[in-house]
Amino acid sequence: MKLRILTVCTGNICRSPVAAALLRALRPDAVLASAGLAAEPGRSADPLTAEVALGLGIDLSGHRARRFSAAMGRETDLILAMAPRHCEDIVRIAPELTGRTFLLDHWCGAIGIPDPYGKPRACHESVVDAILRATESWAERL
Repeated sequence: MKLRILTVCTGNICRSPVAAALLRALRPDAVLASAGLAAEPGRSADPLTAEVALGLGIDLSGHRARRFSAAMGRETDLILAMAPRHCEDIVRIAPELTGRTFLLDHWCGAIGIPDPYGKPRACHESVVDAILRATESWAERL
C-alpha cells in the first residue's frame, strides 16, 4: 500500500501545492495531494509561486485549489502543514488526526513556512527554497 501524504496551507495556491509537487518528485512511490484550510476551490496557483516553482521543474499550471476537510485528512497517512496554526486548525477540525499531523519543516527547525502570498518575488523564492529543504528532509525519513 502506498503512503498517502497531504500537504496543507491556507489558500492552497502557494506553499502546499509546491510541497506536494516536490514530495511527489522525491518520493514517486507515495500518493500526494494538497489542500488549504481557507481555500477558494478551483483557484489556480499563485503566478509568482508558479513561476519560481517552474525554475525547479515543477509545473503548477494545472493546479486547482481544494479546501481541507476532515474526510480528506482521514484518507491520508501523513499530513504536513506549513504553519503551527494549520496544525492546530487541523486537529481542531478532526482531533483523530493529531498523531499524523506535523509541520512540513519538522526536521528543519519546526518554526513553520511563511506565507508568500501578496509579497515580492524574493519572498516566493525564499519560501520555495525552504519548502525544498523541508521536503528533502521528509523524503529521507519516509
